[in-house]
Amino acid sequence: MTRVSHIGVLLTLLTVLTASCTSSPTVDFLPSTVTTSPVVSTSSPASTVTTTTTETGRSVRTFDVGGVEVVVMTDTDELPFRASAVEVTGTLIDSGGGPELCAGAVMTSLPPQCSGPIVDGLDMTGWTEEAQGVRWGERTVSVTWPPVDDHVQLISASEPEYTEYVYPPGVLPSECADIGAFVGSGDVNEYARGLGEVSGGVYVTNENVLVLQVTDDPQPHRDALASSGRQACVIEVERSEAEQRVIHDQIDKQLAAVVYSGSVSSPGPRGRVEVGVPVADRAAVEAITALVDDPSAIRVIGWAILLDG
Repeated sequence: MTRVSHIGVLLTLLTVLTASCTSSPTVDFLPSTVTTSPVVSTSSPASTVTTTTTETGRSVRTFDVGGVEVVVMTDTDELPFRASAVEVTGTLIDSGGGPELCAGAVMTSLPPQCSGPIVDGLDMTGWTEEAQGVRWGERTVSVTWPPVDDHVQLISASEPEYTEYVYPPGVLPSECADIGAFVGSGDVNEYARGLGEVSGGVYVTNENVLVLQVTDDPQPHRDALASSGRQACVIEVERSEAEQRVIHDQIDKQLAAVVYSGSVSSPGPRGRVEVGVPVADRAAVEAITALVDDPSAIRVIGWAILLDG
């Protein structure tokens, strides 16, 4: 299993899906178009749906916020309206103005490049590389949130803490729990390409099973794919791949105006569009929800660990 840093989760979110998925990653952590006016909560508090634990003891919680599924790493029992402190593991780069906390893509040039808030109080001595006057390295940092004038304050810093846990979790659908041997992903992908308007897209689970989603009866598709004692995981979903794409584009055009940074990908598990954001507190979720007509059509993934509310 691939070692994953918390700060790299947005990229993992985009690559864990198959090549047939579409996504629009963003490099800028604090785009100039971000809305700074306060968001006032009009919904009831989020309820916890499920909780799992990583090998490092971190809790991964799934919350329901007004019909939107929200997945975050946090030990808090409730999803805060506004997070005040977060923890991330990843790259920090100082090009002369202070250590920037990278988010989204890190350009693998020499020196590397990224964009993000400056972490005030972080000493980069003893753990960084340097080239052309630029210093960079990896650290686990806890910082205040949200940024103020593109700055966050350091709470603590340590050696980078990585996890082998696949995040966000891609759970095998319950409809496929009894399958002993699965049809190869190549066969499923080839079959999916010929489905047309009934295709709900495909996605990969933590077990590396390719799940085919359809908007009609899944059984004929299971029968068509069955071969030599192997079966395909085929499930029925509400939205076709084309319908998910419409929602994807609708969010993608407006996302930078309501959150600090974000990425949109589709198709997603259970026929939903996946929205990845640095901090998935309720304020961010409600702002994203306002962009769509049907909240159940999206799933929001936060890559920063929420420390408190």
